[in-house]
Amino acid sequence: MVWQSNRWRGFTVALLMTILSSGIAWSQDNESIEAQLNLTQQQKEKITELRKTFKKSSAPIKSRIRSLRQEQKNLENDGAAEAEIKKVLDKIAPEEISLSLLLLNFKRDYLAVLTPDQQKKLQRLKKK
Repeated sequence: MVWQSNRWRGFTVALLMTILSSGIAWSQDNESIEAQLNLTQQQKEKITELRKTFKKSSAPIKSRIRSLRQEQKNLENDGAAEAEIKKVLDKIAPEEISLSLLLLNFKRDYLAVLTPDQQKKLQRLKKK
């Protein structure tokens, strides 16, 4: 039973880290590359707005995930039954899915702002 709880925990932690790190990396990488894309002022403004919207939309989800993670940790430290821990993990999973979908939509919206040539250049620059 403990093994299954640890397996779930490991899976959800790995998923969350992937989600968060890809979002952070996407944002940081693009900020450092955008100068090379020769963005118009209108594109820069649109991208800034997309980032603000993503941050605003993702903040409550990230907060709920942190809270649920703390609840999970408390249950584990208190020696709670696996069923209790699984209930918390079952609440975390849809939050992580929501966060993943927000990030996916952000990336799609971001790419839609770019011209086809800028999209190709971005792909090349990200491979470096």
